[in-house]
Amino acid sequence: MTPQEPLWRPSPERISTTRLTAFVRYLEAADRRSLADYSDLHRWSVQSPADFWRHVWTFCGGVGQLGTRAIDLAEQLPGARFFPDSRLNFTENLLRRRDDAPAVIATTEHGRNRELTFATLFATAAPAAT
Repeated sequence: MTPQEPLWRPSPERISTTRLTAFVRYLEAADRRSLADYSDLHRWSVQSPADFWRHVWTFCGGVGQLGTRAIDLAEQLPGARFFPDSRLNFTENLLRRRDDAPAVIATTEHGRNRELTFATLFATAAPAAT
């Protein structure tokens, strides 16, 4: 049996603007790591899971206390624990943005999407804080 060709491949321009590409560029600059492709990134993430997940936290701009362990029981999936002694306030992280990017995307059983922007989410939640 021969492997099937993908039905679609993104253009190089589209690939260059993805968050995954931005993460790889961040890793290359922050860790002086050369990652030629997704396979290199995957291999490194499996070989050095604690380093990988610490970089994910930093790249994503997590607000909180990172703690000393980025992953516990990494070899047990399912069962691994991510950032087991870290502390963050989920609400603070979710409400720190006030732009029109989607914050919540919900799809009903009938396939209808509903999006809530960060600005709308903040405006809706703010009265509850007072």
